[in-house]
Amino acid sequence: MAANDIKVFRVNVAELVQISNGVNEQVCKPIAEKVAERARALAPVDTGAYRDSIHVETDVRTDASDWAHSRVVADDPKAMAIESRMGILARALGGTSRSKEMRASRTAARDFKRSFMGRRKKRAPKKRSVGERWRAFMGRR
Repeated sequence: MAANDIKVFRVNVAELVQISNGVNEQVCKPIAEKVAERARALAPVDTGAYRDSIHVETDVRTDASDWAHSRVVADDPKAMAIESRMGILARALGGTSRSKEMRASRTAARDFKRSFMGRRKKRAPKKRSVGERWRAFMGRR
């Protein structure tokens, strides 16, 4: 290969920013909206302030060092306390062990591991009494 055959790859940052913002708008934001709807349905209603404060925030990407984001947030002053006690936003996302999807994915991963690795289980060593351990230790000398 001659030195003049080398091609230079140049990144078009403006186009990458547009693609990232488009993906955020078309894919991430609708998912975040569904999570927000589920969180509103799960939210406790005392005054309704917490439920009404749940919404989606989006940040657009402006340059190569930035990222486009879609977040589900709750702006109520009591949101931190409610979330720490009840985990509404986490449950709406499906991030708890109680969700069927999480159990199904763990079961599938375990079954794959067993089929790939086989059912080899390591046996626990036999428990010996103190006297047996002492005799074994002294016998090795």
